[in-house]
Amino acid sequence: MHTDIDERARAEATLQAERLRLQLALEAAQMGTWAQDLTTGRLEWSDRAGSILGLPAEGLPGDQDTLLTLIHPDDRDRFHQAVTRTQEGGEALAIECRLCRPGVNIRWVAVWGKLSQDSVLSGRQLIGVITEISDRKKVEEALREREGWARSAMQVGRLGAWRIQIDTNHVEMDKRMREIWGEPQDARPLPMDKVLERVHPEDRDRVATAVEEAMKPDSEGTYEIDCRLRWNDGSERWVLANGRAEFEGQGIARQPVSLVGTLLDITDRKQLETLLREKLRQLEQLNDNVPAIVYRYVRQPDGQEYFSHLSENAKDIFGMPLQTCLEDVAALWGRIHPDDVSVMQNSIADSARTLRPWKQQLRWATPEGNYKWLEAKSAPQRQPNGDIFWDGVVVDITDRKDSELALQESVHRQEQILNSVQDMVFCKDSHSRVMYANQATCHYFGMTSENLKGLEDVSLNPENTNQYRQDDLEVFQTGQ
Repeated sequence: MHTDIDERARAEATLQAERLRLQLALEAAQMGTWAQDLTTGRLEWSDRAGSILGLPAEGLPGDQDTLLTLIHPDDRDRFHQAVTRTQEGGEALAIECRLCRPGVNIRWVAVWGKLSQDSVLSGRQLIGVITEISDRKKVEEALREREGWARSAMQVGRLGAWRIQIDTNHVEMDKRMREIWGEPQDARPLPMDKVLERVHPEDRDRVATAVEEAMKPDSEGTYEIDCRLRWNDGSERWVLANGRAEFEGQGIARQPVSLVGTLLDITDRKQLETLLREKLRQLEQLNDNVPAIVYRYVRQPDGQEYFSHLSENAKDIFGMPLQTCLEDVAALWGRIHPDDVSVMQNSIADSARTLRPWKQQLRWATPEGNYKWLEAKSAPQRQPNGDIFWDGVVVDITDRKDSELALQESVHRQEQILNSVQDMVFCKDSHSRVMYANQATCHYFGMTSENLKGLEDVSLNPENTNQYRQDDLEVFQTGQ
C-alpha cells in the first residue's frame, strides 16, 4: 500500500510540474487556453483567455452559440465553419478573427485547436489556445494602406521607357530614358554595345547576363536589376530597370522579339537603404502566429545545459528526432546559423544574470540544407541549487519573415520610386487634406512628409484654396 501511495504521489507531483511548466510557457507566449466538451458543448476558459476576450470569469461564454455572439458578424460564418470542420472531420483549427462587443474596441485574436480523446472521462474534447494579435493587424493594415497610396500616386510618376529590338540589337529610348542615361535628346536607337558602355564596368557583365536570361525561350521573360551608370563627366547614378520579354511561337518555336521596360533613377534610394533595417525592426511585433514547441531549458552553475522537456512537435520544427534533441544539446547548437550563435549565447547569459524574460530570433538549418527562422521566448527562474531553468516556447516564423520582407520591399520600392521623380506627387482625401507627399512636394513646400500630412489647401495655398477645392471635388466626382 505504501508503494501505491508513493507512486501516486510521484505521479501527482509529475503532473503538477507538467501543468506548471505549460502554464509558464503559455504566460511567456501571452496565450490563453480553452476547451470544449463535444458531448455537452460546454466551453471552459483559462484566466488568460478571459483577459484576451476582455470578459470577467462570470461573463465568459459557456457554449459555442454564446461565443459566436462575440465574433464580428463578418467573421462569424467563417469561424463557425472552421470549428465545424474540426469537430466533425478532425481538421486542426487555425483561424484569425475579430471580437466585438458594444462599447469596446474591436480586437483581433488567433485561435488554434485540436481534437483530444480524454481516456479518463471517455469523452471527446476540442482543446486549444488563443492569443491577441491586434497590434500585428494594425501594422499590417497601416502598411497595406501606405502601399495603396503609393501605388495610386505611382501612376503619375516619371519613368523612363526603353525597348530592345532583337532583330537589330538596338535600344530605343524615350525622352526621360535619355535624360537618365545621359544621352542627347536627338539620339537614334543605339547599339546594345554602346548602351552597355554607360554601365559601370563592375556591373556591366551582370546587366548583360540578366538581359540574356530574360530573353531565353524557356524563361519567364522578366527582367529586374539595379546598377550604376557612369556619365561622361565621371559622375555615377544608380538606376533600377524593370522589363519583360515579348515572345512569338509556342514550345520549341518560342522566340523573343523584343524586351521592353522602364528605368528609374534610384540614387537617393541607395543612400537611404540603411533605413530598411529600422523599418524591419518595427515589424518584429508580428509574432505568435503558429503553434509552438513548449520547452524547459536548464543551465547549471558549472555551465552544463540540457532540455528537461520538449513537446512532441519539436521533431517537426527542429527537424531532428525528439530523443536527440533531449540528449544532445550540442547537436541543436550546431543547427543554429553561425552568425547567430554568439548572439544567442550572450542573450542567454544576460537573461541568466538579470533573470529578465528572454526573447531571441535565430536562423535554423533544416535537413534539406536551407535555413528557416525561429523565435524563442521564455521566463527564467533560479533554483535553490543554483540551476536556472527557462520555461517557454519556440515558434516557426519563416512565413512571417518572408511576408515582412516582401511587404517592406514593396512599400520601400514604391516610396523610393516616387521620391526619385522630379515632379510633385501627392494624394489628398475628399476634404483636400494631404495624405501622401513625395520628396519633390516636400521640397517645394519646405516641409517634411510628416508635417504635410493632414494639412488642407488653406494652409498651403490660402490664395487659391477655393479653386483647388473645386478642382479636387471635380476629380472625386468624375474620377478624372
